[in-house]
Amino acid sequence: MKSLIRQILKEEQGNKVIKRYVTNIFKKQVDSGLVPHVPYEDLRKKKLTQHIESIDKWYFEFLENHYGTSNGFAKAKTLYEEAVTHITEENLKKMDINVGEDKFKVFIPWMEFLEFTNTQMNVKFGFRINDCYLETEDGMKTYDEMLDDDFSDYEWTDVTDLLRRQIEDYLQIKGYDFGLNIFDVDSEWDD
Repeated sequence: MKSLIRQILKEEQGNKVIKRYVTNIFKKQVDSGLVPHVPYEDLRKKKLTQHIESIDKWYFEFLENHYGTSNGFAKAKTLYEEAVTHITEENLKKMDINVGEDKFKVFIPWMEFLEFTNTQMNVKFGFRINDCYLETEDGMKTYDEMLDDDFSDYEWTDVTDLLRRQIEDYLQIKGYDFGLNIFDVDSEWDD
């Protein structure tokens, strides 16, 4: 019984240390003018991902206190939406998503969260290419060149579907920065 009590006390102390550590990270982000987010990659490197559920909870608590809101989870979704409204190839490269030589500016005009459990959700969003220079079977093409009648519908679909899948992957991974466990991401063209 004593060993069980010691174990529980040790875990409580460890949780307090981890909470203080991540809360300090959130405070430093805010003090630096950044949007507070969960430094998932840093936590993974420090082998703290086994505490991610608690860290997400502490993140939501921090958002409630910092923004004076009653629902940190809802605030996290809002911050996430704002963070992914405009996406370029640089955003994807930072997440180690291979975009090759492609260059693009994508706009996400709307997003819908479809929660199906307390911990997982699906995201559906509108997708609009503002500008691009993408790899095709005929070499690199601009957005205007791909809209030309000489550019086949098949090739258009092939090239843009690849870009859409990359953006969907990015949005799924980016959710972790905001304590969101996004199970599935789906997009549709927004004209």
